[in-house]
Amino acid sequence: THYRSHYLATINGLWTNVENKCYATMEQLQSDYAPGTGILPDFAITNGSVWKPAPASFREGPNDGYFYYNACRDPWRISSAALYYNSGRARSLMTNFMHWATNAHAGPSGFRAGYKLDGSDISGNDYDTAAFIAPLGIAAMVATNQKWLNDTFTYGASRHEGYYEDGINLMALITMSGNLWFWDAADAD
Repeated sequence: THYRSHYLATINGLWTNVENKCYATMEQLQSDYAPGTGILPDFAITNGSVWKPAPASFREGPNDGYFYYNACRDPWRISSAALYYNSGRARSLMTNFMHWATNAHAGPSGFRAGYKLDGSDISGNDYDTAAFIAPLGIAAMVATNQKWLNDTFTYGASRHEGYYEDGINLMALITMSGNLWFWDAADAD
């Protein structure tokens, strides 16, 4: 959404190029490393032509190549592009992810804090947190899963954790309620 907003605000094609490269990278990562889950890693590296999940401790810790505390925001950010700008590429990425999420978990509250790209648990993810669960509500909007949307909104409305978790939760609740604003051509004046 941010790259599209930047493009609409500046009409500079650089932002469209950045957006397209990001989608191509996420699509390739999803296809090559998480075809059954649609999960994206916290960080990725490239040899110039092919992207792969970052190795452990590349940037922050042992879970850098897994779906952890950076990638947990992906369902919120990518789904927002599908909802606000009708991005088919974003919709496809999140449809794959939500297919796994809804089939592997009875409901949003069963979603845990971190997964390997194949959907298996990482060490220590035996707890729930709004940082991972709240973004699922926006992805549920894309996947048109009303039950997951309702359950996620209810979960998020009653959670209070730390600043990071609460910040993600608040942004997700604002988005789920239809109150998130992005730049469009009508805003130009």
